[in-house]
Amino acid sequence: MKILKYTLIIFISALLFSCSSDGPTTTSEGFEYTIHKGGDQSVKANPGDYAYFEMEIKDPNGEVLQSMRNLDQMPVIEIPNGTEEGQRANPISDVLANLTVGDSATLKIPLDSIPNAGGELKDFDHIIYEIMLRDVKDKTAYDQQVEDQRAKMQAQMSESQAKEGEIAAFTATTLAEYKAGTLKDQIITDESGLKYVIHEKGEGEIGKPGERVSAHYYGVLASDGSMFDNSYKRGTPYSFTLGQRGAIDGWDVGFQRIPRGSKATLFIPYQMAYGENGRPPSIPAKSELVFYVELQE
Repeated sequence: MKILKYTLIIFISALLFSCSSDGPTTTSEGFEYTIHKGGDQSVKANPGDYAYFEMEIKDPNGEVLQSMRNLDQMPVIEIPNGTEEGQRANPISDVLANLTVGDSATLKIPLDSIPNAGGELKDFDHIIYEIMLRDVKDKTAYDQQVEDQRAKMQAQMSESQAKEGEIAAFTATTLAEYKAGTLKDQIITDESGLKYVIHEKGEGEIGKPGERVSAHYYGVLASDGSMFDNSYKRGTPYSFTLGQRGAIDGWDVGFQRIPRGSKATLFIPYQMAYGENGRPPSIPAKSELVFYVELQE
């Protein structure tokens, strides 16, 4: 099942500290940016190093269009040693090369420099990238981290895949109890029409619009309990940004009600799922969906 509906232009948001700022300067391509000093001024990315950063893209009024803060994996870019003839420089790597760890920068990108920009951006003449340099690694350290992450991910995938049968049985039991009416005292009904049960309440914070959330899930039809998709088979959770239509409405609302780290079941009316038409062939028209979810911390 494709939970994702559509994707906005990717950009990253950095916390801007109340500290000194340099005056505006420009990248090699002429894009204007301002550096906000906040680091210890001793750790800087050199050509060949890998810069780890966060950022957000905002419209000229300061509204966040998309956030890449607190992602499962922090964005990283290699700082180039110049550019090849005929190749345009990346303005983000240009900016990062002039920051020290802890610094942030505000980069202004004219809309006419973005290929195929339109839609909700068409009324703006520019957008703003707010960027913060979080860490710097040389190639040896970067390669080691990639290998460590690969091994960790493989172990997590194997663990999740081993739980699929257990989760399937639990979801079937929960659905049967829901239909029998024995969950009445546990069900929370949101004003949106979403219903949910929290089996284990996590200790994390509840997600807010613009924040990234991640969850393992097992989805079945409320009508007959048939499974149409689940992340346990793949071994990897699904991640999206709240409030940016990166998932069906039932998820977007539910994940703003349930603390991170929780285990819960969502009962999603068709109006908050795939609507009148469904998603054939696995999800018929007007289908109520049931999702067992495990929100990641």
